[in-house]
Amino acid sequence: TRYSPERYSNGALGFNPTDDSTASAVVDELALLLTGGRLTDNSRSAIETAYNSANASGGKNKALRMAQKLIVTTPEFHATSVFKPLSEARPEPPLPQEPANPYKAVVYVNLDGGLDSFNTLVPHSNCNSKDMYN
Repeated sequence: TRYSPERYSNGALGFNPTDDSTASAVVDELALLLTGGRLTDNSRSAIETAYNSANASGGKNKALRMAQKLIVTTPEFHATSVFKPLSEARPEPPLPQEPANPYKAVVYVNLDGGLDSFNTLVPHSNCNSKDMYN
């Protein structure tokens, strides 16, 4: 069996759109409810395309869940309702200076599933510690 978040969640969304005949109608209603009508044309188009694709492959419930997930990932969805779309891209941040002293970092990557060989990161170099693989 494949892991399914719905199987292990403590709750579920109970929203049903008033008009689910077209992707545009569903996205319009979700945009009004979740973004206060601020959803941009680019985001709206991408969500409608994903809705139609999910609807064709898995039905209206799957398509609705896909649209909900995508809307909450847009910049227009947030609690402050202060959103100003910009026409130009953000400037690249300046690169940080190299540290004067050497350092080590612990990077934690949370991968779904158990410990299998395909999701295990193994140190590649500079592993001279007596505790590594002895």
